[in-house]
Parts: sequence; structure tokens; C-alpha cells
Amino acid sequence: MVPGPGVAGPGAPVPPSVLPAGGMSSEVPYRPGTFGSPNLTLSRDHRFLDFFGLSLFSDDANTVVLGEQQVVRDRYFLQAEYLLWWVQSAHVPALATTATGGGFGFLGQPGTETLLGPGSFGATARSGFRVRGGAWLDDCETCGVDGSFFFLGRRTTTAELDSNQYPTIARPFFAPNLNQEFAELVAYPGLSTGTLRTEMTSFLWGADLNARWAVCNTCDFRSEWFAGFRHLNLQEGLTLTENITAGPQAPDPQGTQIVVQDSFQVHNLFYGGQVGWAANRRFGRFDVDARFSVALGVTHQDLDINGYQQVTRPGQATQNFNGGLLAVGPNLGSFSQNKFSVAPEATVNVGYMVTPTLRAFVGYNFLYWSNVIRPGDQIDRVIDLSYVPNFGSNITPNQNRPLPLFTQTGLWAQGIQFGVQLRW
Repeated sequence: MVPGPGVAGPGAPVPPSVLPAGGMSSEVPYRPGTFGSPNLTLSRDHRFLDFFGLSLFSDDANTVVLGEQQVVRDRYFLQAEYLLWWVQSAHVPALATTATGGGFGFLGQPGTETLLGPGSFGATARSGFRVRGGAWLDDCETCGVDGSFFFLGRRTTTAELDSNQYPTIARPFFAPNLNQEFAELVAYPGLSTGTLRTEMTSFLWGADLNARWAVCNTCDFRSEWFAGFRHLNLQEGLTLTENITAGPQAPDPQGTQIVVQDSFQVHNLFYGGQVGWAANRRFGRFDVDARFSVALGVTHQDLDINGYQQVTRPGQATQNFNGGLLAVGPNLGSFSQNKFSVAPEATVNVGYMVTPTLRAFVGYNFLYWSNVIRPGDQIDRVIDLSYVPNFGSNITPNQNRPLPLFTQTGLWAQGIQFGVQLRW
């Protein structure tokens, strides 16, 4: 009898699709990877975009392998970024003037020139870092969590004026007792010599924690909604310090040393809920991701104003006085309040999958925060002379000024970031 198709005859080799079992033969459909056959690799390589055989755009980073190799997943991620951002500079009023032709540096007086302010003060460029991590909580990657923390390093800006460069240095303000612009003289020929140092410090950090829900999840595109908690923290300070040496025509004995300091410290803390949308689109090994969010909540604002004077006359002990020049009387102390704020943020990155689990990226970030207080805006230029130590006697009180202003403004921070991301 002649063996028919699919039947193994005596001495004939067994076809790969036939499995002898107990003297019987059965047909087994051919499947990749069955009984030692080669694994099947499915890849979405975009070969038409490869250059010089480097496979820059090949999608090997997301290849799916059937058989003994494991499927690469994106269930967890952790990333670290270097931030090079610019923060909106603070505003200050006119803090220092000089004069020619014998003037005293009063604002509006002929020959008066401003040396510091009004306008922006403080460095804007900041270096920092950000870390973000997250996970999908189910195998289908439909719901998960993520969170982040960023920090921009403390930045200090100083400006120092010296009587060797400017023989006349004045600190202008409005005196309601005289109903006119007035000034305190740091330096004036024959009257005094000295310096005025202005220092601004600032640092910013924040964090968030979110729940996330996938909207679309395909091989090349993923989008999700997220909602959670957002915190922002801005701490800044502005300090002005005079060091004066009395001259021969001064009211105090020649050589008297005088120190005058005003300090304005602010602390803004935002607490709120946020919602947002994020997406990632793959182009082979390259991808583009975007993240947009808006947070609504309350900014708690703390304002601390302090000032003092120290006078050391020749041969006498140092005398200390409460209050400087801009920080005197009614505005001395600690004050706080709460304000409603909005904090939107947008991030866009371009990435490249270096390996199946390691991604490098570069991008741009913009953050805005409404209703914050900054130190220069809290300076009240109206100074009742009766509150200023050592400004003279027989001054009739006129107004309960200066006051803690709590002037509100917005703050933006924007810049670029460079980072790496680990997926597994």
C-alpha cells in the first residue's frame, strides 16, 4: 500500500508537522516557536528613514518578541532633568539717587539721577533639577499614578554704591510731614562718606502628585488625563544696608559710624488641586511628548519687615535703634494673608530611545503663578519722619506710614531642560 499524504510510511522521515504518539500520527498546525522552530519577531521599523545604515529611526526599541524573550513594557518610569530656567525679575522702586550741582538727590529735583530703580532687579537665569516618576496600576495600563519635584537653586544679586565713585548717594522717599520728595544722605561732600549695599535673594521649588487615566494607548500614541495636588514655594528677600562715616560738617562728631538696614522678606506657599492632559507620539526611536496642566488653589503669603540703626560715636558704646529708613514704625513686624491663585504649566519634550528602556530628551517648560508677593513691591515710599530714628527732633507726626502693602503680582518661570528617562 502506498502511503498517502500526511501518513508516515515505514522507514520514511517524520515530517515536521507530524507528531508520532502511541503508534498513531496526528497533524499539528505549524506555529512559530513550536518544537524548537525560530522565534518570530514583529517590528515597526521605519527603514525608509534610516541614514547610512545607522537605524536612527528604527523601532527596535519597542520590538515585540514572541517566544523565550520578554515583551518590553512601559509600566513604570523614572526620569531626572537638569533645568536651565529664567525667572521673572523682581520690581523695585527708586532706591538710590545721586546729584550734581550741589543737589541732595531728591526725585524731581534738577540734577538728580537714579542709581538703582525704579525697574527690574535680580538675576533671572537659574539652574536646577526635576525628578518625576510614575506607574500604571493595572496590566492594561489604564490607570496609574505619577509625581514630580523640582528645585531652582538660590540666586543672590547684589549692587553696591560707594562714595568714592559717587560723592553724593541719597535714598529717596516721600515725606508727608513736608509734603514733598525727600532723601536720606548716605554720602555727601563734607557731610559723610559711605556705601549702600542692596541684596536680593530668591529660590523657587514645587511638587505634585497625581492619579492618571489612559484615554488612548496604541503602539505609536498614548494620551491620558490626570488630576491631583500641586504645591509651589517661592521665598525671596530684599535687604538694604548703609554704612556711613560722619564728616566734619555732620551733626554727629566726625568719625561717627552709622549702620542703617531695612529688610523685606516674603514667603509664598501655593496649595491647590490640578487637572491636566499628557500625550506621547512615537516616530520610530524618536518621540514627542507634551504635558499641560492648570492648578487652582490658595497662596499663603508671609511678609516679614525689619529694620534697625546702629550708631557708634567716638569713645562711646554702640547705640541700637528699632527701625531703619523704609522699615520703621507701622510696617515693622510679621504679617500674613491668603489669596486665590492660578498656576498653569506647559511642557514639551523631544526624546530618543537609546535602548529599549533608556530614553534621552530635551524640551521647553513654561510655568505661571498668579497673585504672589515679591519684596520690592512691598516697599511703601511714604515715610512719616517722626518714625525714623535719629532724623531730628520737633517733627510733628503726619500719617501712619509706611504700611505693609501686600502688593500682588504674577510670576513666570520658563526655560529648557535636558533629561534621561528609565522605563521598565
